[in-house]
Amino acid sequence: HAGCGLAGHSLACWYPPSAIQKTLNANLEAVKGDPLPQWWVEGEEPMYYVVSPHSVVVARHCNAGDRVTWLVQHGHFEEALEIIDFGKDVPSELVEEAGRRYLGSLLEAEQYTEAAALCPRLLLGRADLWEKWVLQFAELKQLPALVPFIPVAEPQLRSMVYNSVLKMFLQSDSHRRLLETVQRWPSHVYDLLDLIDAVKGHEATGHASPELLEALAELYILQGRRDLALGIYLRLQRPGVFDYISAHQLFHAVADKVLLLMQLDAPRTVALLVEHHSELPPEQIVPQLQEPAGLEERGAQEVQLWLHRYLHALFQKDVNAGGAYHVLQVDLYARYDPEQLQVFLSNSNHYPLEQALEICEKHGLVGEMVFILGRMGNAKKALRLIIEQLRDTGRAIDFVKSQQDPELWEELVTLSLGSPSLIAMLLEQIGGYVDPLKLLRRIPQGMNIPHLRDRLTKIITDYRTQAGLIEGCNRIIKSDRAALAGRLYSQARRAVPAQSIAVQPPRKPRSKSFL
Repeated sequence: HAGCGLAGHSLACWYPPSAIQKTLNANLEAVKGDPLPQWWVEGEEPMYYVVSPHSVVVARHCNAGDRVTWLVQHGHFEEALEIIDFGKDVPSELVEEAGRRYLGSLLEAEQYTEAAALCPRLLLGRADLWEKWVLQFAELKQLPALVPFIPVAEPQLRSMVYNSVLKMFLQSDSHRRLLETVQRWPSHVYDLLDLIDAVKGHEATGHASPELLEALAELYILQGRRDLALGIYLRLQRPGVFDYISAHQLFHAVADKVLLLMQLDAPRTVALLVEHHSELPPEQIVPQLQEPAGLEERGAQEVQLWLHRYLHALFQKDVNAGGAYHVLQVDLYARYDPEQLQVFLSNSNHYPLEQALEICEKHGLVGEMVFILGRMGNAKKALRLIIEQLRDTGRAIDFVKSQQDPELWEELVTLSLGSPSLIAMLLEQIGGYVDPLKLLRRIPQGMNIPHLRDRLTKIITDYRTQAGLIEGCNRIIKSDRAALAGRLYSQARRAVPAQSIAVQPPRKPRSKSFL
């Protein structure tokens, strides 16, 4: 204890025992001329008693809590926070009060961003305080400023709080913020199914922005429904859809979305459908492209071209894969790629010849009509088309050669009698198949045939060559026949070695008994 007189009053000071030595050391420092430092510690402040005849006044130094209280009351919030952050022993109730008044003053001043940034520092990691201030920001319609700071762990708030925040973005058409928040928050902190239903309901009202649809796709992925997310990405025409399909093996999910895929990238879609035609059979693909609904004429024509390219690529991959649609392919080839129709007709056996003939006749494809008539066995009509419409003598001769029908040569001669040029070409090439004399006898009197003498000379030369070849072949055959006959005669004259043959003795007849 220490005491002194002061104008008739007594002043007493109580020192804690642990501070006696510190006091002596402090006095020594003061004697040396250094300033007197704070020699007590927080919680062991010295107490002073001012005693008078009428009252006793107790005084002590201000502690951290007293300073924080005074600073908060006078609006010096930053200085109060510095004391709190320094680690002073300040009661939690006082810290909560300081935070409440500081945040309240910022909200009154409409400094929402600054208030939101201070929440992690002032709300002491308490879920109840966070939920209270989330509600406060929501009432002021300033949740977008607070959302980046809302914790999802330590503390984790109730799921209804997170759902209310996300639905607020939905109702305020802040779909970009909804998407960003869904991508940032883990799905276990909110009710996933409830949020999906809310987003779908909002979409049904006709307020489906691209950001909202993408947020719904993210929710579907979190739910494990990548097929539903794929449908949304196709609606949004995202370029990464094809990589997404391959990465997650979602071929079955695009079976009913072929038109959307084609609109996004037709060549890649065709390659995808053909490569996986076992999972995506043409029976599922063709109807979607054959009769697309809601398209203008130009768009419908483009879809028909996509259908042709798909069936053409499928035919090249597997001739039999799209056999049920080969009649349709004949028409598509006739319209979009007639140069490839002949190859298709030659390699396919899955189209009715009559229908294919009608399609080719409709589009004026005479060469293809000739081929089909040849397959149908109507070679004479095919030959007449070659002579009368194509006027291609060389092709007519090749066609008759391929049919190997003597009567067809007679038909060719008959059709050629009216054209000197046709007769001239026949005279050059008919020698090995028809007797030229028959053709010469049927030439009308007075017909001027170009280069007739040269052609007759060639016919005679070819005939002599042919006769020489036949004579030489006959001599070779006679020589071979004589040689073979001699060999057969010499072999027949040879002795045949005897072989021992085991002969079984005859069986004795059974005695018959007569009754």
